[in-house]
Amino acid sequence: MKSVLCAAASVLTFTGTAQAVERTFQFTSTVKQIVSKADVVPDVELSSITLPFGTATIGDAVTATVTYDTSEEAHLADWGGANFRRPLSSFINLGNGAIVRGGEAEGGVIWTHDNDLYPSMGDSFSSYAYFFRNNFSVREMISVRLEDTSGTVLNGYQLPGSELTNFRAGSFTYSYEGYTLDADGYHNFRWDISGDITAISAVPEPGTYAMLLAGLGLVAWRRKRA
Repeated sequence: MKSVLCAAASVLTFTGTAQAVERTFQFTSTVKQIVSKADVVPDVELSSITLPFGTATIGDAVTATVTYDTSEEAHLADWGGANFRRPLSSFINLGNGAIVRGGEAEGGVIWTHDNDLYPSMGDSFSSYAYFFRNNFSVREMISVRLEDTSGTVLNGYQLPGSELTNFRAGSFTYSYEGYTLDADGYHNFRWDISGDITAISAVPEPGTYAMLLAGLGLVAWRRKRA
């Protein structure tokens, strides 16, 4: 019995400290706006857009996750915020499963703003992650912005963890952009698919799951012994 308890305690201690810097949150939303932008025509709002990997339509469901590293040192900005290194990963599912994009981010940045220095702005958290496709001729970007006008979520320039769920408002944008080349030169194109975030939740760290499994295993073992 003692050996089992010691082993379980060791697992709990190790898992509680091994995964301490990564944070993941997920959100749900609906597609509210689709805008086509190009250098040769005015912006056009669309009800639906078909991209190489699927179709998105106004009203479609959206789910997404964002993962970042809280151990990164903050770089302060003049407007009372701080920026951190690029997100570790970002994932988005658009169009009721028709479009799934994301993975390890190739670039981007995270911003936080604490209301203490600029009270009129409230607290905010923004994540911009992008991914290159087709030999860098296409770039996809996932941006998320969370806001709290009361300024009570953040305390300093740290990257938030579970308190992300206290933000009162949020929005996302998925951008598909790039260029084509013809006899007249380069032509830029871009489609922005965006909406308001309707729910947000923090995802438990892997160590938390391990602790839960270890506890359940111990309970099951004791029941079997009884």
